[in-house]
Amino acid sequence: MPIVVETGLPDHLIILHRIAARLHLLSGRLDAAQGVLAQLHDIGARRGIRRLSAAAWLDRGYIALRNGDINLARRALALGSDPALWRSFGDFKPYASEIEDPLIAELRVRLALGQNDEALPQLDATLQAAELAGRRRRALRLLFLRAQMLEGQGRSREASAAFEKAIMGAVRGGMVRNLTDEAWAIETLGKRATFVADPRVAPLWRALMPAPCAQNNDIKRPAADAPPSVAFHLTNREVQVLRLLWKGGSNKAIARDLFLSENTIETHLRRIYEKLGTRNRTQAAAIAREAGAI
Repeated sequence: MPIVVETGLPDHLIILHRIAARLHLLSGRLDAAQGVLAQLHDIGARRGIRRLSAAAWLDRGYIALRNGDINLARRALALGSDPALWRSFGDFKPYASEIEDPLIAELRVRLALGQNDEALPQLDATLQAAELAGRRRRALRLLFLRAQMLEGQGRSREASAAFEKAIMGAVRGGMVRNLTDEAWAIETLGKRATFVADPRVAPLWRALMPAPCAQNNDIKRPAADAPPSVAFHLTNREVQVLRLLWKGGSNKAIARDLFLSENTIETHLRRIYEKLGTRNRTQAAAIAREAGAI
């Protein structure tokens, strides 16, 4: 890992940290997953590679959505979707962002919010472009999201057709993970599926049903224009601590300014680290500042 961190190309670093974070997530180790993404963010800041920090934010959004926290998912999406950064690639499509870019991240957030009517035209245009360009993995992921959006609109027949096409495409192409990562609202689709008995589908079916997803009714709905401190679930006191931390204050100095004990400040810092998915005070202050929470 240390050699890759210091010399690896951006695509290698993003994929390495994304896989590690999602393995932790699948094993129920949320703190470890957040820690891995904090490392990716830190590498991007240290090496001056903005795309690494953006990718870390997009994956933070994915994890937030898996945990039903739409507020945090939306905030992470905004921080990872700098238009100037992503436009700078032009027609070049970085491998690590083929199926994990701001557009797909936005579509999954819209799916979670039930904004299918607004999202489907954009999804259809993107899907058509991916198919014309021969981008099979991207097209498959978009098709799977499309099936779930159609289901959300009550267009059952079209949803089932898209669902079956995506399932069989994944089976034939050996792209099982491509679908399991995007299983958000497939319960009713799965109940209607007619191809479950196909032995080729069995491994994928076991991975999908039940999927580790946050169904729409489990989503924590955001208040309009919620501030960043709310998105990270920071208390007023934690924001005060972070502001003083950003100014370079030591635990002793922060405790003095807030009329608290150093032990209390250490407790606040542990909670802040957990909420921001980081491991040290420098990263915590930088993440909160970048997010606009302080």
